[in-house]
Amino acid sequence: MERNQDFEELMNYIRELVFPLLGLPQEEIENASKQMEIVKEKENFESIRKFESLEFGRDNKTVYIDLQVSFGEIGIGKFLKIVFSNEINPDMFKLLSFLICSYVEYGQKITKDYIDNALIKERINELILQKGLLSYLLDDNHFKNHRIDNLYKCLQRWSEKTYEGHNVCFGFLINPKSNAIHLESDSFDDFVDFIGEEYSAVFTDGITSVVEIDKNCNFIKYHSILHQKEIMPENYNDVKLPIRFAQIIYQNVIDGKIGVFLLTNGDIIASQKQKITFVRRNGRWLNFSDKSFNDSIADNIKTINFDKNLLPGIYCSCLDISFAHSGGLLAVVDENNELWQKDLNAEKPLVSESDLLNENDFKDIKKTLETFYEKELLRINSDQTTSSSVKKGLIKDLKKKTTKKRFLLEILKDNQYFLEIDRKLRADLSGLDGAIILNTEGKILACGAIIANSAGSSGGGRGSAARTLSKYGGFAIKISTDGYIEAFYKEARIYSIK
Repeated sequence: MERNQDFEELMNYIRELVFPLLGLPQEEIENASKQMEIVKEKENFESIRKFESLEFGRDNKTVYIDLQVSFGEIGIGKFLKIVFSNEINPDMFKLLSFLICSYVEYGQKITKDYIDNALIKERINELILQKGLLSYLLDDNHFKNHRIDNLYKCLQRWSEKTYEGHNVCFGFLINPKSNAIHLESDSFDDFVDFIGEEYSAVFTDGITSVVEIDKNCNFIKYHSILHQKEIMPENYNDVKLPIRFAQIIYQNVIDGKIGVFLLTNGDIIASQKQKITFVRRNGRWLNFSDKSFNDSIADNIKTINFDKNLLPGIYCSCLDISFAHSGGLLAVVDENNELWQKDLNAEKPLVSESDLLNENDFKDIKKTLETFYEKELLRINSDQTTSSSVKKGLIKDLKKKTTKKRFLLEILKDNQYFLEIDRKLRADLSGLDGAIILNTEGKILACGAIIANSAGSSGGGRGSAARTLSKYGGFAIKISTDGYIEAFYKEARIYSIK
């Protein structure tokens, strides 16, 4: 492979920022990064997407980028070749081309003095990526929509400050098909300037109200869900949107419109086609594609016999937990797994009896609770090595465990299947400290389960618990309070939005 500093900078940008934003599984990112190279022959290159400074083509799993126009003399007769493990779909190819073209449009105009500073280079590359992402969302092949840049700049500025001590949130619909009346004048500013002012800090909230604008940021219309008669479809459990934004996005982000939402915690959401596609969190853009989530996990658990409908349902709940920033842990285990049975019956069981919800427990809840309490109370009182003061503490904890078990049994007595209970209830149960554990058919085995991790485990409480639960013939998903999502299989991370 030919080496050149300019080519190396481009390929590092693709490896570190572009590939993760495509929503590719980690293994495929690593493979594509290794196989990316500069070649002198275009093979079966067929031009599919052409910009002013770059030309893209693909052949099955391979993408070719003609470097001649953008890299001048050093690019003559050279192509960047990227080989993927699977054939990329047209939309992913389009996103890839916009993100790379953005680098060529802007990255090469930056002086070497800046490029040599690692911190400045990282920030610049993130801004270049963002420019490409915005141009992709608006299908702006010329990268000339500076008003949208200013809108995002305004939202990012609001994400870092407060108004009267409170964080600010906004909601916008960008309608690329509409051209509203633009009143050019030196006497007043445009709509972006309006939302940048202190007096507009509470205008729309992105959950019950949004403002529709055209691609030039001209005002079109104000929308409130309180005036929309049809709220949500009957199958809202399956709508792949965070529950708190489902209504506003499902009803309004249609007909080619793009939703942009600033949340009170500083996140910026970009949505299209009634789905959340990208989120800017802690300064980085992330891909929240449900396809990436499903493919990453499904490819690793092909040999597991489980209800395939669980993945879309779990994805929906992961979204709810992620955007509520409550944190959570969901796991699917095989009840017949030999290691699972062994660790449940160990001297220090993986999941305590108080956290398990066995089928027989629901038949007579009162008897179940009395039997459990009396057995545990007898065990505590019969321990001659424990002082009375410690026993009082243990009995107090026992009452709390029994109360928790009681309400979980009562809440779930009519239905213990994860996909069949109300989606909001799933989110509320996920907010309990501990893990939700399902069997391969989606039946809830435990809620708020505290996992006994092995000594020497790492990665924080939820992280180590997720790795532990991924050993038992299934997989586990950790959602941090920061909103990041990680999936584990056989103790290895197989998917990450981070």
